[in-house]
Amino acid sequence: MPPNDLRILTTTRARPRTGGFRLPSAGRAAAVALCLASLPAALSAQAVLGGGDDATVLRRGRARIRIGGILETATERFGGRGGALRQREPIGADASFDSLGVGFLPTFLQPVQDTLRALTGTSGYVASLGQLRSDVRVDVQTIPFLIEYGVLDRLTVSALLPYVRTRSSLNPVFNPTGTEGTLGFNPATALGGSGASTALQRNGLVAQQLTAATTALRALVTTCAAPNPTDPRCTGFSASAANALAAEAAAVQSRIAYVYGTGTSGSGRAFVPIAGTAPQRAVEARLADLSRRFGTYQITSLAATTAPAGATARLGLAGLQTLLSDERFGIAGDSLRGLVRSGSGDIELAGTVQWLDTFHGSEQARLAPRGLQLRSSVTAGYRVGAGSGDFPKYWFDIPTGTGVDAFLFRSATDVVFGRRFWASAIVRVIQPRADQPIVRIPATPDELFVPAAREAQIERTIGRELQLEVNPRVALSDFLSIWGHWQMRSKAADEHRGTFELPAAGGQPAVTIDASVLDVESEAREQRAGLGLSYSTLAAYTRGKASLPLEVSWLYRRTLSGEGGQVLRASATQLMVRAYLRVLGDRTRNVTGVR
Repeated sequence: MPPNDLRILTTTRARPRTGGFRLPSAGRAAAVALCLASLPAALSAQAVLGGGDDATVLRRGRARIRIGGILETATERFGGRGGALRQREPIGADASFDSLGVGFLPTFLQPVQDTLRALTGTSGYVASLGQLRSDVRVDVQTIPFLIEYGVLDRLTVSALLPYVRTRSSLNPVFNPTGTEGTLGFNPATALGGSGASTALQRNGLVAQQLTAATTALRALVTTCAAPNPTDPRCTGFSASAANALAAEAAAVQSRIAYVYGTGTSGSGRAFVPIAGTAPQRAVEARLADLSRRFGTYQITSLAATTAPAGATARLGLAGLQTLLSDERFGIAGDSLRGLVRSGSGDIELAGTVQWLDTFHGSEQARLAPRGLQLRSSVTAGYRVGAGSGDFPKYWFDIPTGTGVDAFLFRSATDVVFGRRFWASAIVRVIQPRADQPIVRIPATPDELFVPAAREAQIERTIGRELQLEVNPRVALSDFLSIWGHWQMRSKAADEHRGTFELPAAGGQPAVTIDASVLDVESEAREQRAGLGLSYSTLAAYTRGKASLPLEVSWLYRRTLSGEGGQVLRASATQLMVRAYLRVLGDRTRNVTGVR
C-alpha cells in the first residue's frame, strides 16, 4: 500500500536533532518555482505523475523504488487537557507544575501534610516540593524505503520498510528562583546528607524537653490533688487545664517524632519543612507557645528556642531525579530527560488493483492527455507492528512506530484536466488489531509520573483511523510541477480493558485501578497542509531524451488545526526520490511501465 509520506507524530503522555538531511529552504524553493513558471510553454506537458500519493500502478514486470528522508519537529500540541479545538499548549505542559505536592508522591507527602496541619493548627497548609517547568522538543527522522512491483498490468504489490530515529529533548527547571516549595529532604535521614546524627540529636533534645515538661506538669497535678498541698503553684490551680496542656504537649511530641524523627537513624519522614519557611516557623511558634504556657506553671524544661531540624535546602533538579528514579519513592521510572530511539518503523505490505483507467494503459495518452480523464485504484494491505511502542518507565520517549498490527485499506482516484492540471483524492482506513501492552495506569488522565505499582498488562484496541487526502498538481514544464497537499485525519478513541487491585501501602488505602482511564483524550482529529515541487524525467525518458526514469519531490507541510490532546503542531520537510526499473516484460527502452 503506497503509504502517506508523512508520519503522524503522537505522544502517549509524549514528544533537538543531530544529523539528518540537508533540504532546500521554503523560500528558495518558492523562488525556483516562480522562475520556472515564467518559462515559455513550448515544451510538452509533464507526465501525469508527481509528488504525493496517487492511483498509478505498474505494468507487469516493472518495479518502482522510492527512498528519501522526512524531518519532523514540534514543540507544541493542539487540544491539550480538555482537547479544545485549536487550543495550543507546549508539549512540556504535562511535566510542568506550579506545585509538586501530594498528588506527586501521595504515600510520602499526604501523611506529612496531615501531620503538619495538626501540629501547627494550620488546616489550609499544602505540602509542596516546589515548581517544575519543562520545555520539550520532538524531532523525528524517517527514511522510508518503498518497493513496488507489477505482478499484472493492473495489479501491483508493495512493501514499505521504514527506518526511524526519534529524539525528545527536555529542559526541566525545578525551583527556578530558589523560593518555591516548603519541603525538603529530612536532614535526620540519609537523604539529608552527612549531618543526620546532628539533626537527630537536635530532634532528640526537643523530645527530651517536651517529655520533661510534661512529666513535671503531671507531677504538679498529682501534688495539687493531695489534701492541703503546700506547693504555692497549687493556688488557683486547674487540674483540667493542666491535663489538657500535658496531653497537647504529648501530641506535639508524637507528631514531631513522626515527621522529623527523634530516635535512631532512619526514623522520621523523607521530607520536612525547610528552615525559614512558613510551616517550619509555625512548628517553632507552636513549641514557643508551649514553652510560654509551661512557664505559667514555673516549668522551664522546654526552652523557648527549642525546635527540630528543618531541611537545609530546597530540592534541586538532582533531588527531583532521585524521586523519579529511586525505587524507595515508588515511581521507579527514568530520570526526567530526553531520549533518542532508532530502529525499524512499522512495516506495510499491500496489493493495489487499478479498476478504472480512461487512458486505457496508453503511454502516449498519459503523456498528452486531452479533456477530462480518470484513473482509480483500490488497495488492501497489512501493517506489521515492527516499530517499538511506548516504554512505561520513560516519560518522554517517542516511539519508532505503533508496534501494533493493523489492516489497511485505501482508495485513490486521479482526475486529469488537460495537459497541465491533475489531482489525486485519497481515502485511507487503518483498523488496528487488539494487543496486550504493558502500561502504567494513572489515577487521573493527566497524571504523568505514575508509580511502578500501577504497571500491568492490559487489553487494548487502538481506535480506527480515517484519512482524507487531496494532492493537486500543476505541470510547469516537461520536468517540473508544483503540487499541494491537504489531509484530514480522524482517529477514534482507544479502548483499554482491565481492572486491578492495589493493596493498602504507606498509609494509603487499597484501591481498584481501571485501565479505561487511558481512553481519555485518545481520540484525535487534525488537518495538515503543505506545498511542494516535483522534478520528473519520465516524459523525457519516454521520448528518448533522458537516460534514467526518475522523480524527485520536495514538500513542506504544517499541522493547521487539531483537537484531542495528542495532536502535535508539527512541521515537516520531506525529500523523496522515485526510480523505475524493468525486471520482466517489454524490453522497449522508452516505456516506464506506469499506467
